[in-house]
Amino acid sequence: ENFMSINLKINLLKKQLAEAEEKRYNPTRIANEIALDLIDVYLKAGLLDDAGLLFEKYRHCFDLINHLKAIEIAAELSDRKGEWQESLEYYLKSLEINKHMGNTVGIAHVLNNIGTIYLKRNEGKKALEYFLESQAQKEALGDKAGLASTLNNIGIIYFNRDQWDKALEYYLKSKDLYEETGDTVGTAITLNNMGEIYAKKGDWTQALREYDKSREIFENSGDLTKVAILFYNMAHIYFEKGERDKAFD
Repeated sequence: ENFMSINLKINLLKKQLAEAEEKRYNPTRIANEIALDLIDVYLKAGLLDDAGLLFEKYRHCFDLINHLKAIEIAAELSDRKGEWQESLEYYLKSLEINKHMGNTVGIAHVLNNIGTIYLKRNEGKKALEYFLESQAQKEALGDKAGLASTLNNIGIIYFNRDQWDKALEYYLKSKDLYEETGDTVGTAITLNNMGEIYAKKGDWTQALREYDKSREIFENSGDLTKVAILFYNMAHIYFEKGERDKAFD
């Protein structure tokens, strides 16, 4: 979704919420029919503070035992705030509900999220278990977009173990799927990750090539923060090569 469509949704849901509160509708109904959707859109827009405040306002109305969407939003909020144990507990609840429902798509998605939490907690072995299970589920479903993300995550595990060839193998598979599904941001992320591996291996030329391709995509998407990071990575390589003029260019 682009910025304009997300902004339009936010404004529409805020208007609906204000009207529902003014008319004193049942708070539980407001929470589940409007507030949850608005929190979800806030998260998509990166408005973590707004999402957190609204969630806390209606927390007492959410069923965080059985309501799948409320549980998954709570998990994502906790994750974004760095509260990984709480996030993990919510994701495990979500996994249990999805299994009970027989929702294979949901199971595959949540397995990847659980793996990501373990990765952030530096529990690589546990993370890999969940990523591999998610990979198998997504392959069975033919979920190429979801599989691309999981393969990239597996690549990160092997990168952290200094198993660079194994990491590169997964990054390449991930990149191919991102390109096939038209996910340019995902492609740029894996290109950057591949650049890091080539830099570790001392293949400066290939590292620069991957970084530059990644930079171009992020530049076109307007993500100037990622562009700045990539320029820094490229400058570091030029510095290592002794080409200081290019490093400071």
